[in-house]
Amino acid sequence: MRIALTSVPAHGHINPTLPMVRELTQRGHSVLYATNERMRETVEAAGAELVPLPGEMPTNPRELTPGGNRGNLLPRRPRRQARIDLGRTLGDFHVGGSLYAASRRYDDLGNARRMSGYALADLRVAWRISPAWHLRLSLNNVLDRRYESAMYYNQAGRNYLLSLSYRPAR
Repeated sequence: MRIALTSVPAHGHINPTLPMVRELTQRGHSVLYATNERMRETVEAAGAELVPLPGEMPTNPRELTPGGNRGNLLPRRPRRQARIDLGRTLGDFHVGGSLYAASRRYDDLGNARRMSGYALADLRVAWRISPAWHLRLSLNNVLDRRYESAMYYNQAGRNYLLSLSYRPAR
């Protein structure tokens, strides 16, 4: 079977698909991956055949079309952002946390309505009660930061999520 995939030419978009590409090629499928030429080495190392897309997709958050807003940041897209996820499994327990930071951004294409940057911290713990049952507790926005993803649209403060999942063995 021939399978076609496409992605934005950025490691953060392509890397999550590579285990699937490897699995498909190991099962004898032919995988075509349509993306920019500069991703050739990464795509081919996973076993896919690159189908180069013409031109260069912008990988920065700036407006690139002609006009008065050229060079401005696109609405609600930070110039810089970072995320770190750490986790550790200890027997039947898993503990972890995440840090996310986003720089300032604007709510409009003209870059007149500035929005502040923000940083968030999340914590999580999970317990494997049995092979089929898992209990998970997440504490999101641990420091109870006030922030907006769009102007005048406040996000949730500190919040908790408790989940119980059942996955029967096959």
